[in-house]
Amino acid sequence: ECCETEACEKLESDPLATDLSTVRTLFFDCDDTLYPRSSGVDAVVRNNIGLYMERELKIPKEKIPKLRQDLYVQYGTTLRGLQEEHDVDPNHYWEFVHGTLDYGNLLQPNPELAQTLKSLPQKKWVFTNANVEHAEACLKHLGLDRGIFEGIIDVRAMDFANKPSALSFTSAMRIAREADASKILFFDDSSRN
Repeated sequence: ECCETEACEKLESDPLATDLSTVRTLFFDCDDTLYPRSSGVDAVVRNNIGLYMERELKIPKEKIPKLRQDLYVQYGTTLRGLQEEHDVDPNHYWEFVHGTLDYGNLLQPNPELAQTLKSLPQKKWVFTNANVEHAEACLKHLGLDRGIFEGIIDVRAMDFANKPSALSFTSAMRIAREADASKILFFDDSSRN
């Protein structure tokens, strides 16, 4: 077993992933894919989103869980829903939600994952609904050299058309310069993406 992340488990267990000879491009989600959900990042982010909604938008605490779920279902991410329904500035949101993350305590270097990724000949991209700054911080603390990836396709690069929208994938393919979707393998912790 190479490591305990969703991406590695997928590579090891999915028979479709064992023949990568026709695949030219690999898209990796960042959160809960390049590192395990058990890291605690997700729990801190969810808590911070709730605090943001309560403190910045003055939404009653008891209404937040249902509203967050409704926004996620309708818009793909809570941020996108808050942008649409509350005119939230994404930079202010990210500063609040990611600004207090203690990446150093939550994420540990993963040399096995780094080696596995380096061994794959395909072009590799991080494809995330988060912002590039968050993805960069995650990569840094996981010990994943930016040179492993061609780049980071964040929600800004997709003009806020986040996964799972078709437009997000069209944008990602354009940025990655991959016109043939059958030549792409996508790793994500969320089956809806």
